[in-house]
Amino acid sequence: MPRQLFFMHTPKCGGSSVEAALQNSGVNYINTKNINLDSKDNWYKRIVENNTYDWLVFGHTSDIRNGHDVESQNLRELLINRLHNSSKSIILPARHPVQLMRSWMHYNKTRANIYIENQLVNSEEELARIYSPIEKKKMTEYIKTMKKICGSNSIPREGFSLDPRDEEQNLIKYLKVIMQYKYLIPAYSHTLQLFYNKRYDIIDIIRSSKLLRLDINSQVISKRIIVYDVEKYTNACKEHLNDMISKEFTKYLILARENVSNDKTRIETNSLKRFERIYRAKFICEYDIYKHAL
Repeated sequence: MPRQLFFMHTPKCGGSSVEAALQNSGVNYINTKNINLDSKDNWYKRIVENNTYDWLVFGHTSDIRNGHDVESQNLRELLINRLHNSSKSIILPARHPVQLMRSWMHYNKTRANIYIENQLVNSEEELARIYSPIEKKKMTEYIKTMKKICGSNSIPREGFSLDPRDEEQNLIKYLKVIMQYKYLIPAYSHTLQLFYNKRYDIIDIIRSSKLLRLDINSQVISKRIIVYDVEKYTNACKEHLNDMISKEFTKYLILARENVSNDKTRIETNSLKRFERIYRAKFICEYDIYKHAL
């Protein structure tokens, strides 16, 4: 049987470390960014049209370029359907939903502050070179979010700060703020990556309870979907990943995670119980996935 493996890059779940580990352990892989929506493209043909090829695809499904015409849109849907529904195996990095949301909040803060700092030292021309129009739009969204969380009407010259003593209240405010937005919310990364084949407005879909998703329970039991906790790396996790990818993969993965981890204000989940009750009530689907993590 050919190895046809989709390793999802779920946001805020150590995807950069996964890619470094793939490279350092000498694994041949296809990044979703490098797949062209062209039926003649070698990577596209290898994944979609031939059941006998080996392949390992890694990346965000959202990085598969959106087509601008009917043909490319159809090719994109075929490709993502193939990755979701016909891969021999899917590997899904996961972390506790509360810590996932917490990571997104601080990512918003960090990116907003870097952009504010760049505005102070760089010209408009240089900012345009550093940030694409899409990136600039994201920065605007992050700044708008942080202004609401911090109760600020203007952008602080020194950037935004969050008091770690008020972390639970910060998270409650963050959830309330982003639930008001209509643009695509990246916080619910497992839901977005595993349940959806296109860039839908995830908030509207969750509110409508129309979860068009893979049957994760049955597929975890059948061992088609492997969910692992990026904060623990249990022996079962290491065994599965090394068996599926390469015998030294987790050695490089753990080393890469240690090199990039800089969460100096780590707060344990059990001290954020009030936020977790609110979050679980709204987004049980995140917990549906995490409960399977090795």
